[in-house]
Amino acid sequence: MKIMSFNINGLRAFESKCGGDINAWFNKMNCDIYCLQELKGSKVPFEKYKFLKDYYSLLSFHDIKGKHGVGTFLKKKTTFCSKSVEIVKGRILKSYHGNFILYNCYMPYYNGNKDMLVDDYKENEEFEDKIKSVYQSLEKDFIKHCDEKVIILGDLNAAYQLKDIFLYQQEYKKILTQGEKISYSIPLESNLITKINPSVLELPYEFKNFKSLLEYFFIVWQRKWLKNFIEKYNLIDSFRMFDQRTNIYTCWNIEKRLRPKNLGSRIDLILCNFKEVNYSSILNRIIGSDHCPVVTDFLVEKYEDNKNNLVNKEKNTLVNYLRKK
Repeated sequence: MKIMSFNINGLRAFESKCGGDINAWFNKMNCDIYCLQELKGSKVPFEKYKFLKDYYSLLSFHDIKGKHGVGTFLKKKTTFCSKSVEIVKGRILKSYHGNFILYNCYMPYYNGNKDMLVDDYKENEEFEDKIKSVYQSLEKDFIKHCDEKVIILGDLNAAYQLKDIFLYQQEYKKILTQGEKISYSIPLESNLITKINPSVLELPYEFKNFKSLLEYFFIVWQRKWLKNFIEKYNLIDSFRMFDQRTNIYTCWNIEKRLRPKNLGSRIDLILCNFKEVNYSSILNRIIGSDHCPVVTDFLVEKYEDNKNNLVNKEKNTLVNYLRKK
């Protein structure tokens, strides 16, 4: 069962870049399930994606047009799905596949600085709590299924290892080269030296040891949450089962033209709570977005239950779509 996760940064924009036919692109990539994030749309303009020839579509949109959006596209010939549930509108979509449960996630990012806030929470006094609530909603729902096979994937907007963000990886290498210069017992503030006019390709501080670098890394709340979440529930990072290399990223700052230099971060993950994985890879040669796809092949057979299979039972027709509305 091959599953792809891909933040496409606008479904219609990406479709135009890949030949104008997302159904044909799906067939070319040859996966069973496609989990797309940041669709940037609403129900009405996206009606046509309910009627793809070879794929059954599960879509979730934000209440505000053009915000967020996640979509799970299921190959009609090879997949089973009994139902789907919106955990957070436009952010987290859960689907049931008989022998596993799938969470398609597009998580918000916030680094603790209100001026750097991304998303529509900026004008809300409780913006930080709202962002945290998205992560907490995922964990709260996941707990219900701990005894089942679960896959959690998407743009998690966080890394949990230093080597997954080039800014931190280069500081780590610098400490390795120069050696540690101060005791671990000294507070973080005393281990930081502010750089004068740092470039966009470096962190604003010099770090005297690994501990201070790690503490600074986990100041970002999402990173700490993700690390604790993975460790608490013994989740497996499917890509890291097969590849421990550094400088393997899934997201780059396009405005600063960092992708050609491969200066990015690995924030698109496919996590699972079981070990039946054949392989996992990052398809960093695929362009059209500021992210690239991640694909994992799970050793999970198709669940056979034609009576309750939405993929076959409900044909993607305009009549069925309007009936649901």
